[in-house]
Amino acid sequence: MEDMIGIEFSIKRFSSSKDKDFAKALMIYNDTIPVDTKTSASEIIYFADHASMQSSREMYFFGLYANGNVIGFVESGYLFSTKTIIIDYIVLKDEYRLNSVFYPLCSLIQRYFSEHMLDYDYIATEVSTKLPEQSVDAESFFSKKMLQMEDFRIVDALYRQPRLG
Repeated sequence: MEDMIGIEFSIKRFSSSKDKDFAKALMIYNDTIPVDTKTSASEIIYFADHASMQSSREMYFFGLYANGNVIGFVESGYLFSTKTIIIDYIVLKDEYRLNSVFYPLCSLIQRYFSEHMLDYDYIATEVSTKLPEQSVDAESFFSKKMLQMEDFRIVDALYRQPRLG
């Protein structure tokens, strides 16, 4: 008898808020992102259900899974005019905020976009801070650290978070 242990990672694109596990993934987002930097859950639900109404972008909402269990949420969009993928949020449950979990899931998201032949020139994300002199919240610190290790670069620029709508 072999003494094996393993973990299987997967992602699922949600086509609407009615998809199985959408509410579980959104709950992880809601419990993780600080109130002063997050998009309201009702606004995310609206855009998940009305994605086809967007003429300048396509929205992508993903559930992140480990061994078939929802462990995270991704909100992203593709801007047609600049051929840019914007990753608004990558959120994992606390116990899964590890390099060994983040990288396989990040790779699956990139693979999803490649396999669906999304013609992109850039992938961009934001790292939130309340004010430039204040420290970054824990979720943003983790994302920044992980993305830098994936060769993302930092652009120091004034940024105002747009609304989904």
